[in-house]
Amino acid sequence: AKDVDMVGNTSFGLDNIGKDAIFGIGGTYRIGYVFDIGVGLIQPFAEGSFDWNRISNDNRSKFEDYDGRIPKYFNIPIMLGINYVYPLDETFQPYGEFGVGYDLLFIGSEGEKGSKVTDMRYTAGGALCWQLGAGIIIGKYFSAGLSYIGYGRHKIHYSSKSESLAAQNSEKNVYRTIGSFAIRLGFHF
Repeated sequence: AKDVDMVGNTSFGLDNIGKDAIFGIGGTYRIGYVFDIGVGLIQPFAEGSFDWNRISNDNRSKFEDYDGRIPKYFNIPIMLGINYVYPLDETFQPYGEFGVGYDLLFIGSEGEKGSKVTDMRYTAGGALCWQLGAGIIIGKYFSAGLSYIGYGRHKIHYSSKSESLAAQNSEKNVYRTIGSFAIRLGFHF
């Protein structure tokens, strides 16, 4: 069943969470210690990230056309991992890394501003997550790379409330596996 707002337009809805993000931005703070193993450097690390996911323009414009409250969702993964660096020279050092951890998913509500018809709310549980990445360290203070982050399989609870249309009130749980590719720019200090 699709969720419908008071003017008959399909809402963003539960089925799009984790599938519709077209662009995201985030930040990560990592701490670690570097060990020289003779054939490169190994760095065990702990990191925490905050990743905001922006829904596609098609869905955003639908909400903007009807003065709607656009749903937002955020991932907060906390990971432990290991990074391997092969020092080619002092300027360029390729690296590869792997991490595992736990991701917290937060999803904002959606609906029409000023409307008593529909208010859709989401809550989500945490999930095991992982990442795999590679890139290059340039000089001493900058790195660039590409990573895949598997945020895990999240249980998402959805509830829809309507003051005027009792038939539209509903609740359900679904599971959604979320992942993303990330271009990572790092500053080392």
